[in-house]
Amino acid sequence: MIINLKNYILFFVILFPAYLNAAAANKHPMDIYASNLKKSIQSRFYDADLYKGKECEIKITLNDDGKLISAIPNEKNSNNDQNLCIRGMELIEKTQFSPTPEDDLTSDKNVFSIILRP
Repeated sequence: MIINLKNYILFFVILFPAYLNAAAANKHPMDIYASNLKKSIQSRFYDADLYKGKECEIKITLNDDGKLISAIPNEKNSNNDQNLCIRGMELIEKTQFSPTPEDDLTSDKNVFSIILRP
């Protein structure tokens, strides 16, 4: 029993990290797109100290060419900080978007939300 348990643990230790790396690589294209967009916007919060510990969820709508149609705070998110939302929308309006990736799983690939936490 001890030998089998050692083999099992060895097997787990070798394969589990590979599974974690593979899981990150298999993210949905829209998740990757939104994550990269969020990182890009948050990197431009030069006044991030003003918003430390705060968050704002913003719903973004783009056209098929990646042009911004709207960026509005999600009113259902009770954690939204009004000042952070205003600043986040200012940054989003100055952002050059690339077209969203093709997506067969989502009915409206041009509408998504990001949560900003600078």
